[in-house]
Amino acid sequence: MAEADVSYPLTTRSWPTAIAVAVLATVAATALRVVLSPLVGDYALRFTLYFPAILVSAWYGGFRAASLNALLSAVAASYFFTHPRHSFWIPDADDRISLLVFLFVGFGMAFMTQLFRETLQR
Repeated sequence: MAEADVSYPLTTRSWPTAIAVAVLATVAATALRVVLSPLVGDYALRFTLYFPAILVSAWYGGFRAASLNALLSAVAASYFFTHPRHSFWIPDADDRISLLVFLFVGFGMAFMTQLFRETLQR
């Protein structure tokens, strides 16, 4: 019995479309977090809901789109969900470390997803 040729072609998407997906995924995660604020509080789960958005961007647009999403997510989470609200200043060291860890993990997710995409294209 011959083995079936299983291939998973990943089409290359245009960069403007990948940017749009990254921005929309960040906006959707931010909107979901705003809706959940009465349930979880203003400052809990700052970055957690942004991880699926990074994965969607990485799957759709690759490393650059996921990196853009990680940066936009960090800005949005810092502005809306870190004390003091509606400010980019983060006075608490724990919050700054959380932001750095989020960026490190976000870029790691982007890199690993890009490697996965390249492996599937071979």
